[in-house]
Amino acid sequence: MSNSSSTLMDLYNSIKAQEVNFPIPTLSATVKVGTFNAATGQFIFAPGWQVTTEVLSWNPNAPPPKPVEVRRVGIEGLVDAVNATLLFEVVESQGKFTVDFGGMVSETTGASLTFDVGSADALDPGLSMSSGSKTWSAFPPPGMDPHTRVYTEYAATLINRPPIIGAGAFTIPALPVVIVYDPPADSRDKNAATYQFAQTTGVTTTSAFSEQNSTASPVPGVWTDLATISSVMTAAGKALGSVDSPYAKGAAAALSIIASGLGSETATQTQGTSVTTTNALTITNMWSQTISTESGTGGPGKVMSCTFSGTRDWFGFLKTANSIWHCLAGTRIQV
Repeated sequence: MSNSSSTLMDLYNSIKAQEVNFPIPTLSATVKVGTFNAATGQFIFAPGWQVTTEVLSWNPNAPPPKPVEVRRVGIEGLVDAVNATLLFEVVESQGKFTVDFGGMVSETTGASLTFDVGSADALDPGLSMSSGSKTWSAFPPPGMDPHTRVYTEYAATLINRPPIIGAGAFTIPALPVVIVYDPPADSRDKNAATYQFAQTTGVTTTSAFSEQNSTASPVPGVWTDLATISSVMTAAGKALGSVDSPYAKGAAAALSIIASGLGSETATQTQGTSVTTTNALTITNMWSQTISTESGTGGPGKVMSCTFSGTRDWFGFLKTANSIWHCLAGTRIQV
């Protein structure tokens, strides 16, 4: 048991030591979206923020009043934090600075204003601002432009966050795992709740003994005819080889080659009996513990033996619960 505990603690410490190698986003951050120049009426997006355009359909031969192009426009930005506050700045302010961001309106006479969007990953579409006589809008008006016959629709503002990939470990001093409720007492104060948990370990040893008797005897083979032919060709080859004639010697060589290619065959048949005896020994150790509430102590108005009024419920905890967490890209953190 001690070796197993040591191995688990080594694993826990190894994973815990790797936490520093995984970048974890900050809890909250203020992120700049861009700057509005009230003198020129221009808005410059900060790095990581942009207007996106997606062409949904395009048909240059579409007859009026149908649009030749349908596009969807929106805004996307990158936030490396769980909760975000979006910042808009103004330069050359002409008095009051007003921003309409997806229906959220804020104004200031200062140099910047913010929108607290929390952990949202999408906001209502639209972004426009003004200061003095200058105004700016991220998109053209929705609908179809009668001159270009381009139909525009708005997309939600997307707040993108980098994927979280990591793993680590932490310790919970006391982790509740079970509650045994003390039931309300019946008329005879006999009822109680019981919780039992058990652990069983065991080992099985198996031995086997086998005794076999068999007898082998030759039998005719499947290729007996080929073996006979090979024997005859071999004998004929030897006989022709002794004849003083080049034709006979050539035939003798050919017969010998063919005979050697036919090979040889032997066949045997084995008959016997086998007796196997198997024995198995199983040793099992079972450990269990039972927790029960006291009879007649549950429910309101009951007095327990320790003089406190109320019920006596049992709570089970894991002490010093070492836990491991991990998170893959696009998934929630799992423990």
